[in-house]
Amino acid sequence: MTHQIISTRQLAPAPWKNGLGTTRVIATEEPRPVESRPMGPEVDAGGPGPGFLWRLSLADLVDDSAFSALPGVDRVFTLVTPGPMELHVGSRAHTLTGRSQVSFAGEDPVRAVLGQAGPQQALNVMVDRSRARGEVRVEHLAAGWSALDPADVAIFVLSGSVSLRDGGELAQDQTLRPHGPARIHTDGSAVVARVRVRDQVAGHEGVR
Repeated sequence: MTHQIISTRQLAPAPWKNGLGTTRVIATEEPRPVESRPMGPEVDAGGPGPGFLWRLSLADLVDDSAFSALPGVDRVFTLVTPGPMELHVGSRAHTLTGRSQVSFAGEDPVRAVLGQAGPQQALNVMVDRSRARGEVRVEHLAAGWSALDPADVAIFVLSGSVSLRDGGELAQDQTLRPHGPARIHTDGSAVVARVRVRDQVAGHEGVR
């Protein structure tokens, strides 16, 4: 299957669940049917869940606002604009600058406070806590070719450019959605956010 290149900023913004902001949904993995999922002690039997196994999106933060409550979801918030801004998670305030991140539970009360820097954008990774674990690794790629990790479900280009062996090329703010093994090339100037998802079942990685 051909790898997919997504021009993130061409995606139509959609309102948040609470109506206080907008986001561009880059990619979503639907949950596997119960009968096809290996069962383990930490894997549920197909409860209601959030309706996705994982989801990647780019949020537009234009005003101070509260985040939607998303029970059963674990989230990673990575600021892709320079900042600074504050993210209040419960009673704790996190000061974020470009490419820093905060992880939190979807049940946590969260509020974004933008301050004098004004509007910001952030990459959001959400996973169904009962079925998967997600992380975002911001990396400055060394020059040359490198293979993606089996758990890499998306590569978001923060700066520079990335080439594929089949001739495709990604520029800043574009996303690679790999379908199967992939190798990428850079001249040493690229900074990317690697989005990784691991199924809770031991040994099952990179749900694609």
